[in-house]
Amino acid sequence: MSAFRATRTLLNKLPESPDLYHYAEGRTPFWRKVRSLLSINPEISSGLPLPLLNRYPQPASRPEKPATVPSKDIAQNLYHNRDFRRKYPQTDVITQQYLTELLLASPNEDGTKSLPLPGSEQSTSLTVPSDLASPTAFPQVLEQVQVKPENKYSATNMPPKFPSTKTHHLMKLQKDAIPHGKHDYFPVYEDERLNLVTAFALSVVSVVLSIIALTGFQIGEPSCSMKINKADIVFGRAKWHADRRMQQFVESSLDLNLDLSPLFNWNTKQVFLSLTASKGQNDVVIWDKIVRRKQDAVIRMQNLRNKYGMRDYLKSFEYVLHTVTISNVTSVDYRVEWNVMPYVGIMQRGVTERSEPFMLVHENASGRQKPKLMSY
Repeated sequence: MSAFRATRTLLNKLPESPDLYHYAEGRTPFWRKVRSLLSINPEISSGLPLPLLNRYPQPASRPEKPATVPSKDIAQNLYHNRDFRRKYPQTDVITQQYLTELLLASPNEDGTKSLPLPGSEQSTSLTVPSDLASPTAFPQVLEQVQVKPENKYSATNMPPKFPSTKTHHLMKLQKDAIPHGKHDYFPVYEDERLNLVTAFALSVVSVVLSIIALTGFQIGEPSCSMKINKADIVFGRAKWHADRRMQQFVESSLDLNLDLSPLFNWNTKQVFLSLTASKGQNDVVIWDKIVRRKQDAVIRMQNLRNKYGMRDYLKSFEYVLHTVTISNVTSVDYRVEWNVMPYVGIMQRGVTERSEPFMLVHENASGRQKPKLMSY
């Protein structure tokens, strides 16, 4: 195995250098050629440029003299001389006496306030110097520098506040309220108040809507009675449908009695009714209605006819097999479906029992008489 490695090393025609590293990736020469064509530097497969050819000037190629000669002992090199990032700016020390002079600057004649230069004629320096050699508290300095008694600051006469872009809402203590601590501060901003009110309102609304949705489920079922008078297959043409060709339709006539009162409660917006006719595995809606009030929940209809056409996609309910006419639909049954639409919550669906199958009667189905113009 070692002899094989030595032979492979000798057959490698790439020049050897301590700064270049050759990675033999891939088991076939084809992929090695693809990598060499797609790489920036064909000598290596990592795609990085050669350091010896791309660094200019070369490291240690020219002498550089430092601005500050470093000491031989590193302990003697100060931080601010060794690292520029450690040159922190020195902060100014503001005494209480200097701050008092700034706060007691008198306004100008036009009402504006300004701080004139020290030593000028309009200087607003203190007229009464402080008796304290080293002021220990800012209120003590204010008590000694006041000239007029009416300008003396107190708990009721506080100095002016700094301007702010946000409106502060001052809290007033009630008569029996326990005062806060001396150093407590409770700022309330408009955006914070709006955020608190909105978050609380959304939480309350979510809980209320959830309770309404849970308590608004329907428990009772409507009562339904249906009597089928006739169901005939007629030959005619639709009046409003896009397909105006002659074809066969199923005309129905029935008596329908419904009581939808159990479906109405304080969360019911409306009830959607639909009369579905089934022939085999096909269902067709032939009539529908929307009931919005509980006063209209009782429905009694006589000789109810089709509101929508019932037809076959073959345009006929009959087909001919070996000169024999066979009807693919012999009977039809009906059922009433209802959907309760609440104000809050999910929709509820229900269906009544199917009626008994009613045999179809072919009336003018062959087209020997004059075709009938449907009302739908």
